[in-house]
Amino acid sequence: DKQRGSNATKASNELERMKELKRNIEFEAQVKRTEAEFRKLDIDGDGAIGFEEFVAGRHLYNLDEDEAKRWFAELDEDGDGQIEVTEFFKKINRKRAETQSTGHSADAVLQGHQMRKQAWDFEAQARKLEREFKAFDANGDGVIELDEFIKGRHIYNLSEDEARAWFSEIDLDKDGQIEVTEFLARVNRGKI
Repeated sequence: DKQRGSNATKASNELERMKELKRNIEFEAQVKRTEAEFRKLDIDGDGAIGFEEFVAGRHLYNLDEDEAKRWFAELDEDGDGQIEVTEFFKKINRKRAETQSTGHSADAVLQGHQMRKQAWDFEAQARKLEREFKAFDANGDGVIELDEFIKGRHIYNLSEDEARAWFSEIDLDKDGQIEVTEFLARVNRGKI
């Protein structure tokens, strides 16, 4: 009986580990999808989506112009007329789930519920990552430089050498700083 209980515990632990891995992979795919959507909508490449850009790209979400105006107002959390990347990451997945859950079949309702839950989970994760990014960005300039990453390494209990290695891995464009999109895209890749 002890052996059977031990095997059951091992199997249960392995199943939980696999579920967590699946969630991490799904989250990373969601981040990549959201990042790609942001880039498509940010036509001028200035790091924010203006109203005209959003309306021009409304086809991504099958929106008419009135729906696009409502979405833009909801996504532009601070009301400055631009959707910054953190606003976009926090809100777009919830909006996508709301739109895609309008079917009437039981399967569609279930799928909509699952998508809303994923959107809520994603939004909670995005808020957590935004707080972590801001904690590293000591001078508040919107990027993390190596010295800031090393000073904030306690967030992930890293040694200085580990912090340097992680910084190099996260800094995808190798410009010596980590932008929020790099941070979000890499943060769930196993190490962070």
